[in-house]
Amino acid sequence: MASEAAAPDNAVVDISEGDIRFPVIGFVSSVAVVINLVFSTPLYSFCLISVFESTGSDTLRTPMTPLNIFFRASLMLLLSVVGEQVPYVIELIGLVSSVFVCCNNVLFPIVFVMLAPGRPPMPMSKKCSIGATLLIGTYVLVFGFAGSISTLIEKLAEDRSNQVSASREETVLPGISTAARMVKFMG
Repeated sequence: MASEAAAPDNAVVDISEGDIRFPVIGFVSSVAVVINLVFSTPLYSFCLISVFESTGSDTLRTPMTPLNIFFRASLMLLLSVVGEQVPYVIELIGLVSSVFVCCNNVLFPIVFVMLAPGRPPMPMSKKCSIGATLLIGTYVLVFGFAGSISTLIEKLAEDRSNQVSASREETVLPGISTAARMVKFMG
């Protein structure tokens, strides 16, 4: 079994540029990710914007008015900036996804099937398959969550050690160095 420390942060980049290179597979993987984003981003955006638009009937919440179009474009720009600038977004998305994907796709459906009123009795083979699915889903949930927490903690520790080593190298007054860090962060 491979070591977790040897696993790259971005497998697609590692396939293309790593020690063992498969540029065609890396290219196909990159194209597949872009296609997935092209299809899934409008779907999620539509759901988010539809919920907002259903809360009222003014010009901002009326579909396809100039103000509504400006709002939609501004929302996408804001989400792009937040995704690029907020630290640890990828790690937090991984953490939230590890819980919600398992719950929404495995655990909740099993619970709903088992608690459904008036459902006919299940044969033992079906109960066993549901039990096995529940065990696998729980396993994935626990270890996916633990792995995501571990990745987040490692990134936090890495950034902390980088900050500590950078502060040791500073030779200016503390107030000036804090202002310089703020300017560097803002710019």
